[in-house]
Amino acid sequence: MAEALKPGIGERIDSVLSQVATSRRVRGGAVLVVGLLLWTTVSRYRHVNQLKAELAENQNMLRRLSAIVAQVEELERAAYMSRAYMSVTQDLLQQRRFLTRLLESMPAGLEVSRFEGSLGGRLSLTVFAQTEAEISGWLSSQSAGVKDAREGFVIVSTSSASSGPPAAVQVTVRPK
Repeated sequence: MAEALKPGIGERIDSVLSQVATSRRVRGGAVLVVGLLLWTTVSRYRHVNQLKAELAENQNMLRRLSAIVAQVEELERAAYMSRAYMSVTQDLLQQRRFLTRLLESMPAGLEVSRFEGSLGGRLSLTVFAQTEAEISGWLSSQSAGVKDAREGFVIVSTSSASSGPPAAVQVTVRPK
């Protein structure tokens, strides 16, 4: 029977069979490509959704942290103000100690009538006494370093303020 078939028919059958096999391979490859594309699309979609969820979570965390940062900034401002207040208070206490030491160093009979300047820097004052010897005795005792060097004051200059019976001397001092 194979002889009965025409000579080109076997070749045609082989050709058709190879085309069918090729088309099956092509279809199998196409199905594989479509499957890969579908899998890639689904995984990308899932990844995008995960990133969106992560973004929402990060934005919530950012809102919470922004509130904390605002509180920290407010605390830093309050701390700065407290430090500034404490610095002013300490300066006032030092100035008070300086003035107290200055006045305590004066013997009875000396009177201070006028203060000029700042307590942190130089301070000019006019000192009155019955005699100039009382004032010069106080000035010499201070120049000799009777007081503790860390807590005393330095006499910068002196000048006679009057020549009358109540002696007056202009004294400029500064803290040590």
